[in-house]
Amino acid sequence: MINQFKNRIKIGSKSIIIFIVIIFICIAVIKLISSFATKNIINSKDENTRETLALSAIVNQDDYVVQRINEKYRNSNIEVYYPTTKYEVLNKEVKIIIDSKISIFKESIKDNIEYSLFTNFDIYKYDNYIGFVFHVLEDYAGSHPNTFIFTVNYNIKDNYIINIDTLINKNNNILNLMSKYAYKNLSTNNKIKEINLPYMLKNGTKPIKTNFDNFVFTRDGMIVFFEKYQIAPYTYGEFWITIPYLDLNLKISD
Repeated sequence: MINQFKNRIKIGSKSIIIFIVIIFICIAVIKLISSFATKNIINSKDENTRETLALSAIVNQDDYVVQRINEKYRNSNIEVYYPTTKYEVLNKEVKIIIDSKISIFKESIKDNIEYSLFTNFDIYKYDNYIGFVFHVLEDYAGSHPNTFIFTVNYNIKDNYIINIDTLINKNNNILNLMSKYAYKNLSTNNKIKEINLPYMLKNGTKPIKTNFDNFVFTRDGMIVFFEKYQIAPYTYGEFWITIPYLDLNLKISD
């Protein structure tokens, strides 16, 4: 009887020891994971710091890797995401524009006022073309932030950047065709009808380069983007339409 009791005590003691060891192991693992995560968090509060790193853990596609610029400048925050690819001409074009946006933003900063710049992008791929649509948000502590769109298009096969001037060189009537299609298409948009500000739509779809310089190529046609305020008040947001290539008398595929 006494021996059985002693055996039970031994078994119980071993179970307690094992349980305690498991707890210590779990605590150690949690601390290790926490330490690793902390080391990989980007500190955005450091003054006058700028770091660019590949966020390959988040996005690592065959054609591009996302880069991040995280910078504290004076009292303002800069957070910019942009792609790098295996195409040097495309990378150079993107970087020039991104650096220019950051430089202009910095020049507008006033001491002791916290502003912010944020940029992200979408990618479009079709045939021999890669297109990036960048969405820019600038907050100058006003009633609402300013938003902008800019696009960068690249011909993989022939290694050159495509912009609105490139399209005009292909077809000198293309602005008129884009304007005609855009006005007709957007006139039937329910939001545009609700707004009932025909002068904004007319001005925003005039056949001028600045109205149609944001576009990308897709299988169904060329998507054209219209910024806030271009064809409607700010609260109605951005608009975009897809114009079939046939309506533009434009051939982009071989």
